[in-house]
Amino acid sequence: MKIFRTLIQMKMKFFSSFIAQYSPEQSSRSDAYLDYLKARRYEFKAMYQAQDTINPFYNLNERNAMWYFLHSASEGYSSAQFKLGQCYLTGQLGLQSNPQKAQQWLVLAAGQGHVEAKDTLLRIAIPS
Repeated sequence: MKIFRTLIQMKMKFFSSFIAQYSPEQSSRSDAYLDYLKARRYEFKAMYQAQDTINPFYNLNERNAMWYFLHSASEGYSSAQFKLGQCYLTGQLGLQSNPQKAQQWLVLAAGQGHVEAKDTLLRIAIPS
């Protein structure tokens, strides 16, 4: 009977630590990371996709990549915020270059300690 009680206590400790590990705050962070990974996959596909001869300005993979980057960045994932800043800065993934929006995303990423975002902000000089 004592062994049975010990097993139950061990299971309860395991489940309580599992629940604490995947609390809503942690879940939100992991969801943002997963969205970032999906965005990178679509970005890779967009880079190596054969050009559409019917409508060369429409690339479904670019659109999906931007959607997942935006979703991940809005969840607070700094690498996605940095990537959006880069996309707005250089006009990647179907976006038009917009230095002000680039700066907004880079500032958010740099505020979370993203080193590349800080470096990029130092290199670009955008008048206010």
